[in-house]
Amino acid sequence: MKLILQWFNVVRSKTCLYRVGLIALFILFFVVLENRYPYFFLQDDIRDLGLPNYAFAFKSLLNGEFAMYNFHQFMGYPIMATGLSGAQYPLTYIASILSQLSFGNLYAVIDEMMFIHVIISGLGVFSLLRLMKLDKGFAFLGALTFPITSYMIYVSNSWLVVAFAGAYTPWMLYFSLKSYRNASTANFMGGLLIRLLLVYAGYMQYFVCAVIFEFVFIATVAVSDYLKHKDKKKIGHSVLFYVSNYICVLFLSLPFLLPAWDHMQHSSDRQAALSFSIYSAMSYALNDLMTSLFYPFTKPNMAIPTFAIRYMPYLSFLGYIPILTILCAPIIYFFTREKKKSKSSNKKQALTQKEMRKLKIAKHDSSKEKDVDYGIYIKAFIILVVISFFWIVKDSLFISFVYMLPILNRFRWPMKLTIYFNLFVVILSAILLFTTINRFKHIRINKNLIAIILALINFTTLTTFYVSNAHYTFAYHNDPQPFKGEVNAEMLKSGRLANVGFHDWTYGTMLTLGHNYATLFGLQSIAGYNPIQLESNARAGYGKNNESFFAADKNLPIQSFREDGVCWYIVAKEKEKVFVDLFKGYNMEQKASDKHRVIFYDKGAMPLVYSSKTDVNIASHTTANTIVTNVKSDKDCDITLNYLYNTYFVAYIDGKITNIEITNKNKMHFNMPAGTHTLVVKYKNPYFENGLLIAGSFIALMLMVLVARTFQKRKIAEQSENLVSEK
Repeated sequence: MKLILQWFNVVRSKTCLYRVGLIALFILFFVVLENRYPYFFLQDDIRDLGLPNYAFAFKSLLNGEFAMYNFHQFMGYPIMATGLSGAQYPLTYIASILSQLSFGNLYAVIDEMMFIHVIISGLGVFSLLRLMKLDKGFAFLGALTFPITSYMIYVSNSWLVVAFAGAYTPWMLYFSLKSYRNASTANFMGGLLIRLLLVYAGYMQYFVCAVIFEFVFIATVAVSDYLKHKDKKKIGHSVLFYVSNYICVLFLSLPFLLPAWDHMQHSSDRQAALSFSIYSAMSYALNDLMTSLFYPFTKPNMAIPTFAIRYMPYLSFLGYIPILTILCAPIIYFFTREKKKSKSSNKKQALTQKEMRKLKIAKHDSSKEKDVDYGIYIKAFIILVVISFFWIVKDSLFISFVYMLPILNRFRWPMKLTIYFNLFVVILSAILLFTTINRFKHIRINKNLIAIILALINFTTLTTFYVSNAHYTFAYHNDPQPFKGEVNAEMLKSGRLANVGFHDWTYGTMLTLGHNYATLFGLQSIAGYNPIQLESNARAGYGKNNESFFAADKNLPIQSFREDGVCWYIVAKEKEKVFVDLFKGYNMEQKASDKHRVIFYDKGAMPLVYSSKTDVNIASHTTANTIVTNVKSDKDCDITLNYLYNTYFVAYIDGKITNIEITNKNKMHFNMPAGTHTLVVKYKNPYFENGLLIAGSFIALMLMVLVARTFQKRKIAEQSENLVSEK
């Protein structure tokens, strides 16, 4: 009963009402945005890479498997180890369930993910600003602004990982500061959970950079306290508490980190530092950044209608309240700074009794913040703004310095860190606005009301900005809505496919079955899209990545395709005659056609599973991590799996481990005894399994320590009670 009353008081509190108001306004924002542009966040990479990956992870789990491997692209590749599969991220499944329940399909999973992360971000900024003792209205202003700034909105519809950084970084700052002030078990566990969520969200560049910024923030606070001769022992204890949390993060992240690190060592372009030109590409030109902050209404060159050409002058719009605050606050401070004590004391003597009463009221109103040094927070966020600014701006020396650091030089495109720059500017502006308004203590005003009005003005400005502009994104898909999937999916499942002759996106990309749409529709493609690709997959996919479209010319490797099981050709309609004329000797059979494409079938292609012997009955299918093949033969026979071999495959014949022979094209070959047998090839990643073992052992150790500590506290409490009773 007592617990219920406590929860009732929390719900009834004004702080809770502010949070409810935030969520309500974010719902309104999404309703307006999605009504203007349905599936707003389903563009560029997130449509042709993210959506297939998340859908694959969800469907695999429904079928009883945790998705570690993907046989749908590149003749098979380890999808979990890339870190981009979403399989280890809990919110992938929550968003998938919401999409399935709300729309009856998974096409809305990305927009559901974005909605969830915008709410997490807003609540995180609100909690951080409240922890720094800002009034609720000013915390509300910062929380309502940052999650819908233009980098968060316009870049997340290409790269959803931006939303992950925007959601969890405020909470990382919150728990680092809260743990520094109060090293409790609850704060420790909260910080641990948030950091692990950002790790398992699957984009290490953002996690590493968030850790760096978090460290700078908490180090600034700690150094300031140290210089003020505060309790040095407590400061040291807080630092130890902070470090121990990251030790736990390291151990509990191993199921993600170990496979990802192993995968990176064998990737075609990430096994070593990137070239500086690739690393520093897409830095933010200073004039573009300033344009974006002050006048983001210039239009991108849409000569190519499907691309915004990485146009940046609209990517850092925060609304005008944060920028005006940062520009005006120093000026107001200069003109309202305190005079010398002698003058102020003379002025105080000249005050009337009425003015003295007003002054006392103002002092009473500000008594709750008199022990808070907002200067520490202002300094900390000025430092963070400066560092993030020079980290993203083109041709800065800081970018060259960062490039010299190991690990960081494998993360390309500094402009990705604009999300942090925007976050720090918004938080700094909220603190400056709060402290600036508090300088006018002699004027009786409702500060929270002013902050709420400013928040709503900024919210309206940003919302209007998005709905009045074109649907900006780095690459635009024109697929007609509602999405209907692939109408020929059942027919195409009999073999592997290749996409030929497509060269633009004017009528959509799903119908091309390029990119990773084979994964989305349960098909198999010779190529695909994988930003962190293994060298073996790069060779197997004929060097095609991202769009994975092959040109309709004489260089199309038909004979090699036949060996790789490519029997389906999805050909652009305008290239039909060229394709037929070039390969008429191969007796291609047209199976289907529509307005934009023609589908050909090659009867000369090898099956996905085959034997060199005749009279062998073969039935085979794949699941997320497994190839299952049932073989029936009166004599001994051989079986070839037309999939790429991976070091971590384990093969079983009727449940007994057997050797895998590797062909000269890196396929898998087996000798099968006569009779009816089941051949199973399963992907087992030892790095993932060892990571799970270590993480599980570490959790067990943590629980033991926690239980021991609880018993110790009880014992000490009992001893204290006994001493009191004896006295």
